Amino acid sequence: LIADPNLFENYAKLYSDDRTTAINGGDLGFFAPENLSSQVRAAIAGLDDGQITPVITTQEGFEIIKLVQRIASIDGSDTRINVRRILLRYPTFEELLAEERERATIYRFVR
Repeated sequence: LIADPNLFENYAKLYSDDRTTAINGGDLGFFAPENLSSQVRAAIAGLDDGQITPVITTQEGFEIIKLVQRIASIDGSDTRINVRRILLRYPTFEELLAEERERATIYRFVR
């Protein structure tokens, strides 16, 4: 899917619809896994650091996630993860309507 995982940051900058994180190569920073959607949590559950998920369908759109690092506390009671993402958003209704208007040919018949 991603030709070169080492270029994930570049792909995120070029293609991600998440403008907030795209400028940082899709970096979401460190946080608790429970802050992710259930679809993303399930997809990264078996990943090792540096691995990338297949395309995931979420409420926001289509996502590809790279698990950068998983850190557990010394006693193992707490885990923090660092991930990067590429998000391709679903188009909004307004965007779809604008596209249709752009392509439409309107005829006016006058009597």
